[in-house]
Amino acid sequence: TLFRSNLLGGNNILVVPPSLARTSALCAKQYPCRIADVQTALDIAKSLLPAEHPLITASQVAKARALAVRPPDDPGANMNYWTAEAACDLLHSSLKITEKAFGAISVQTARLWDYLGDIYRFLRQFREAEEAHLKAIGAKEQVLGPEHYQVAESLRLLAKVYQCQEQHEQAINLHMRAIAILKSHHGEGYMEIGRA
Repeated sequence: TLFRSNLLGGNNILVVPPSLARTSALCAKQYPCRIADVQTALDIAKSLLPAEHPLITASQVAKARALAVRPPDDPGANMNYWTAEAACDLLHSSLKITEKAFGAISVQTARLWDYLGDIYRFLRQFREAEEAHLKAIGAKEQVLGPEHYQVAESLRLLAKVYQCQEQHEQAINLHMRAIAILKSHHGEGYMEIGRA
């Protein structure tokens, strides 16, 4: 990305996608990433694109994920109330754009609902977290079918909300459904089953 930025100039739209890809990869592995890198990508996208362009949404989601990412061994290490609130604001803004572009019932919108639900869980706003994950599950089931592996991902996240509230029976039922879906898609030995 630095090479591309030096070659093309800092304020070039071609610099944005690699920055977002790197941030997404780091966040997926739950490694902290530099908020400044994501902010630069977001600033470039906002200066060159219309306000409702999907690349702006992607930049906002990347920043929200960067704000929310936590090292796996210390769940509260990098996120505090302020960063969680900032991430929520970015995700709400992204949801409006995504729903306008893809509709309320889409995989893209569902993914944002899951991100938002996870942050609400951190904030201990369990009702909002539950509602967000239920919206994600509903959209994914409508678009992909109830036995799709992405539905299992949302079920797992909703189960975490119930675990935090010590609603263990509901959490176990969701985990079991997620495991059944993952087994049907990937077989007994698939590594995600252990996470569900």
